Amino acid sequence: MISGFKKDGKFQVWVPGIVGRKQRSTGTSDRRLAKKIIRLVHDLRESQDWEIIAAIHDNRLTLVELYAASSSNRLTDLRRRLNSVVLSDHIDGWVAWVVSNGGRPQTAATYRAQVTTLVAQGFSREELTRVGISEWLTALPDITTGTRRKYLAALKSFIRYLHERGLIDHDPTFGLKSPKKNPPRDRWETEENDLAIVDAAPLEYRALFAYIKSTGAEVTPALKTLRGDLDLKRGLAHIRGTKNAQRNRHDAIIEPWALPILREHGRDLVGNVPLWPQINRYQAHRRHQEAAKAVGVPDYTLRDARHSWAVRSRKRGESLEAIATQLGHKGIGTAVQVYAQYRPELEERTARQEVYLER
Repeated sequence: MISGFKKDGKFQVWVPGIVGRKQRSTGTSDRRLAKKIIRLVHDLRESQDWEIIAAIHDNRLTLVELYAASSSNRLTDLRRRLNSVVLSDHIDGWVAWVVSNGGRPQTAATYRAQVTTLVAQGFSREELTRVGISEWLTALPDITTGTRRKYLAALKSFIRYLHERGLIDHDPTFGLKSPKKNPPRDRWETEENDLAIVDAAPLEYRALFAYIKSTGAEVTPALKTLRGDLDLKRGLAHIRGTKNAQRNRHDAIIEPWALPILREHGRDLVGNVPLWPQINRYQAHRRHQEAAKAVGVPDYTLRDARHSWAVRSRKRGESLEAIATQLGHKGIGTAVQVYAQYRPELEERTARQEVYLER
């Protein structure tokens, strides 16, 4: 019979296992209760209940918890809890996995913020169900269907990680209808308004805004631009896109109005150095919104400037192929779908004609 002994006022017992034994407290100084707990440990050893014993050895289960479950006929529930995987314990590992597989740290941080609205502390594997996920997406407050779609994409990434690690054996999102994409945003501005925003921006942001607005560059690649990426004599830029081969554009055209601003910014730079090393995308977005508000241009983001460049180019009479090349599209399908509706008005077409007539 397994016996107990007292230490620090509480009865202790050696809990035997398959290999070795571990000293564990009964959690009580009451001799009668301690005897019942010790008897329970003895019965576990006799019945070779290694699942429960292993949990006691690993400190996943205390003898007090075991006795409470046994005395209330809840051992089945206890076993279910011990076999459960706490998914919230794997969030950190997943975030590191996202980055190690090429994801940007900020993307991983956004994923974490989105997924933890569902997978809160203590969230178990049994709670990750299709019904639960559907209810979670429906209950997300004050966001568009497109944003709900992004939340689901983040959760799918987490599910892929769990499956890869052997923590789940199926995809609980299978058969779940994805939220619809947001309607394409159709917001663009004239060259005059873009220039006004540039002029209203803080000095250290003006050249960056001019570069983005005059080339249709994405914000993140624009921030990686080096001095050597600009050929201001020819009005060309190397936009360092990484999404696909087409996004890495070596001969993007810079609209002429931005050239003096870029020349001034690069005048005192020495070597092939970054043009905007102290600015991140969030600072750029915030300062752009402040400048746009200051000149009375509402609901216009720095990301919209890419669309503005393309619309202006189309209205100047540029081909859809040229626009697709500048924006880094794989083909002209997107350009046709989005920009074919924009055509030069009569005064725009005659303005081009007048240029040639004056030669």
